[in-house]
Amino acid sequence: FGQHGLLSKFDTNGSTVWSNEIGSKTTDVFVGSSSIYVCGSGLDGGSKSVAWFNSSGTLIGSAGGTAHGGFQLTADTNGGVYVLGNHNNGSTFDISIEKYSTSNSQLIWGKYFDSGLNGVSADIGLTGSGSSEVVVTGWFMGTVNFNNGVFSPFTLTSSGSGTHDNIFIARYDATSGDCIWVNNNTSSTSSGQSDPIALVGQSSTFKVIGYVSSRTVNLNFCGGTSNVNANSASNSFIVSYSVDTPLSGSISGPDLICYSSGGTYSVSGLPGGASLSSWGASPNITINSGSGAATATSTGTGLGKIYAFISASCGISTITLPIKAGPPADPVIMVWPGITTGQLACGAPDIHQVEPPPVGTSIQWYAGGSWTVIGTSTGDHANIRADGSGFANVT
Repeated sequence: FGQHGLLSKFDTNGSTVWSNEIGSKTTDVFVGSSSIYVCGSGLDGGSKSVAWFNSSGTLIGSAGGTAHGGFQLTADTNGGVYVLGNHNNGSTFDISIEKYSTSNSQLIWGKYFDSGLNGVSADIGLTGSGSSEVVVTGWFMGTVNFNNGVFSPFTLTSSGSGTHDNIFIARYDATSGDCIWVNNNTSSTSSGQSDPIALVGQSSTFKVIGYVSSRTVNLNFCGGTSNVNANSASNSFIVSYSVDTPLSGSISGPDLICYSSGGTYSVSGLPGGASLSSWGASPNITINSGSGAATATSTGTGLGKIYAFISASCGISTITLPIKAGPPADPVIMVWPGITTGQLACGAPDIHQVEPPPVGTSIQWYAGGSWTVIGTSTGDHANIRADGSGFANVT
């Protein structure tokens, strides 16, 4: 690796099978089941930060851009590439965690940190059943929110002011990019240095190798003691962590909310020793928490999530409930004898149009649930607005 990156394949005798120049700077390579993935800068003609090749070293695709740089990467078997790197936000370079699709080279999600983190001593991997989680380790100083500034349970403050202060481990949902758990270690002194170097993820565990200098560091994130003593020297370490099974428990409440008809949510089925810490919601939802319950209304349209942050024996865990949100739909005309019921996310009911009623027939319209008759409720047609689940009928 260097300023002119080479991707090479060698046989078991050390002889070169093929070698290709692939960019101005390469920093990491990951060999998948069918492709070879490389990150860095200046790849694929000088403009990309991640690229993938077939087993013969031929370029298949690339992603990222001149504003992006890759330090470490990994990939799953479903076309996802995960890059720990940096991103130019216009004035400074943020440390970034990004997922790209190899099918269309598009960014799927990204997390960006404008202070507190350094990507040089860090690594990224996949863990959980079916590579369901992205796990990242590194060091940080000061106060950092590991979920793009969203939700205070994912904010940590380091315990000192050393050169490389506290080791952190953060776990993210591989599909959505949501942070689902993060914690940091403690050290015996504010001076010294803590550096994780490499990470290997497996389905139920992940391993981290690193070193500690001029301090004692507790590598146990869950209240126990696993000290590495390096008070007068520099000591390397390797540690294995288990991946907790998903926390039991669920959120109860409606999966449809509107401006005018919100919902109430509660948590049940938590294991012993776990308790509700706080609530959160996606940007298109406003949530107000009470004593153990929360109410929510929509501030935008589309899909969203309600989050319950649970305090357990090893930090904060997350339970989610997917919902649909949106404003009330414009009224639509229903023509006798239209009768409609359904679960609608702030959308209008279907329009039923049939032959008009016999002359002289008296028609009365009714609506229930979150459906409303707008204007007159008599005649051969009516304006109906659906703010959520409901029904309409005529007599």
